[in-house]
Amino acid sequence: MMSSPIEHSSQSVCGISHGYDVHASAHSHSRVRRAGKVLLLGRDLVGGGVEKFLCRMAGILSAAGYEPVLALFNETAVPAECLPLRRYDLKKRRPWDNVRAIARLARIIDHEAPDILFAVDTPLVWRASEALRFCRHSPYVIARVANNPCICETGWRAMWAKRAYRSTDLFIANSKGLAIGFTTLYPTVSSRIRVCYDPTDFQRIRYLACEPTGDERQPGFMLTAVGRICSQKRYDVLVDAMAEVVRQADVRLTICGDGPDRANIEARAAALRLGDRVRLLGHVENPYPWMAAADAVVLTSDYEGLPNVLAEAQCLGRPIVATNCPYGVDEVVEDGRTGFLAEAGDVAGVAAGILRLVANPELALALGREGQARAENQFSLEAASGAYFELFDAALRRVTDTAGGLTKQ
Repeated sequence: MMSSPIEHSSQSVCGISHGYDVHASAHSHSRVRRAGKVLLLGRDLVGGGVEKFLCRMAGILSAAGYEPVLALFNETAVPAECLPLRRYDLKKRRPWDNVRAIARLARIIDHEAPDILFAVDTPLVWRASEALRFCRHSPYVIARVANNPCICETGWRAMWAKRAYRSTDLFIANSKGLAIGFTTLYPTVSSRIRVCYDPTDFQRIRYLACEPTGDERQPGFMLTAVGRICSQKRYDVLVDAMAEVVRQADVRLTICGDGPDRANIEARAAALRLGDRVRLLGHVENPYPWMAAADAVVLTSDYEGLPNVLAEAQCLGRPIVATNCPYGVDEVVEDGRTGFLAEAGDVAGVAAGILRLVANPELALALGREGQARAENQFSLEAASGAYFELFDAALRRVTDTAGGLTKQ
């Protein structure tokens, strides 16, 4: 471990168990490129899609010849599925830790002198912009736009965001719809935004999907939903749709996820007398066996950035029933060709989509096959990594050495 004025840990943060080598998988889809250090800024390494993206991106960058370093606002746990690389804990455990965390980040930026600072979600670049005010070093700053800003960036957050975005060099939106929504809200960034779909390691997902669920297959049509149980995901719509579906067909739903609305959803399912037709498993470290065991995957969100769980379902050949919320869902699911879409909040529409799959198993298989082919062309490591590398390589070309450190041309 190198000597440093800043606390960091260097043990392995990403080693896939069960014999799967994520580094080799990422390397098989990359070529060695110009060396450059990338400071990846994230909240933590456990949780939802943003956290999975952070781990996955670290592996992709490492395999491509970059030197990734993690800075995490709250390193409370480290999952098994990350690469061995250095990471810093900014120790933001409570809201009032924010000032000290920003000060730590400033020291890390000066100490590491990264070529690129990559914030994997836009709220993180707000804090990074504050840290950079106190830095001698000036990296190229990239912010990933991953959720609906009209929902997440309101009130005082919008004012803080506008100030931070003035000094952000590049924005990467993970869907076309989200890029349009973001530039509508922040017109001044329109020349600095690009669209890159999230690279998804389909080889790893298929490998992990082979693990047993430990559950005996039940009769009837099986649905799986994966995601945090919160107001955004609208599991109330899904449970209400199940109440309509079970009156007409033998269908069961398994929900892999936990969150603040779990008790309410359990109570709603009980009030609708759904019994064992709806099961909430809580947080599941590896949800892919449940997705692979399902006949279809469902998502009923009110808003998204681009729901990676749908691309993961398609990689496993599963048809999808989803609400066509802003943003990104219709960029993954083509209505009638890879699944069925309903309007956000439309209980009857979600139920109708499920029942169409139940009534026509051959159609369900065909939709799954078509979705799998489309996902390979859009979201696999091979398909999606190249766009990221082009942007990162261009950023490195805009950085030159000076006597005082790295500055942008």
